[in-house]
Amino acid sequence: MKKIFFTFVMFISSICISGFLAESLMRLFYEPTATILNLDEMASRFGKYVYMPPKNKLGFRETELNNNFFQDNYRRILFLGDSFTYGHGIKRGEDRFSDIIENQLNQNLPKNSLKSHIYNAGKNGTEPKDWVQYLKKLLPIYNPQYVFAIFFLRDGTNICTSLLCHKHKIKNLKAKYENTFWYKYTYIGKFIGNKLVEKGFADYYMKKMTNSYLGTEIEKKPWIEQQKYLLEIMNISKNRKIEFHLVIFPLLFGLESHYQFHNVEKEISHFAKENSIPIFSLTKGFIGHKSKALWVSPSDQHPNEKGHLIAANTLYPYLKEILNH
Repeated sequence: MKKIFFTFVMFISSICISGFLAESLMRLFYEPTATILNLDEMASRFGKYVYMPPKNKLGFRETELNNNFFQDNYRRILFLGDSFTYGHGIKRGEDRFSDIIENQLNQNLPKNSLKSHIYNAGKNGTEPKDWVQYLKKLLPIYNPQYVFAIFFLRDGTNICTSLLCHKHKIKNLKAKYENTFWYKYTYIGKFIGNKLVEKGFADYYMKKMTNSYLGTEIEKKPWIEQQKYLLEIMNISKNRKIEFHLVIFPLLFGLESHYQFHNVEKEISHFAKENSIPIFSLTKGFIGHKSKALWVSPSDQHPNEKGHLIAANTLYPYLKEILNH
């Protein structure tokens, strides 16, 4: 009995010591507030994106057009897109993926080779419906030879990109744990609770995004609507003998292990192939990266400079091959 009692005491003591050490380490290295669960604090700590980059006379974040771009030795390429293309959160325009690709295309050109100019017509909060108007506006002015629609997965939904739009949902998920003894008084409890809330939000977000493309007719209504405008862009381009391509920009969410939006991209690709639209996905370039390391801020999933560089390096070979043809 003494031996059993001694073993029992040692076992309990080991658990207590291990728990104490784990709690001590958590208090040293884990910051409970540095998660998506504390969006207000994140916003106040990191500030909001307030930089307003200059725009040209046409209202785009581009330099004014000059006669050089209309010479025979230039190819004109138009990028249509939303805030991801516009470069929301990117202070220097040259750090956007469109500008990086343009520089890559024009580097070390053999003598008498064609130069390339990319006109970035991305704007915040837009979707294919708006891009149709931008294309019509720029056709007589810019006269592009290639048109690329940079389609971020949000563009076929009514879902807001910023996590701040989902504060209420995150608050409800967090309420399940924040009043428990372990969450209130231990860092181990906070860590486990926060991980469960993050997983709950990820599942909610994934379902909402997936249903927007693969759910009921009501859930898919925005996507069905945007298809019409993508087809209109295709037809306008085709009538002007302009080559049109669709490019998928992935959600910067869950890139580390199992990216959960392949089925959504498959649906977009199916639409494109059904209508003979060449399509290319940037996702393969992002898989394996830490999602949050590519965000402009802890509460905003727009790509930062590193994200734009990945997008540029992924799209460049595809674009170069098209231009070589």
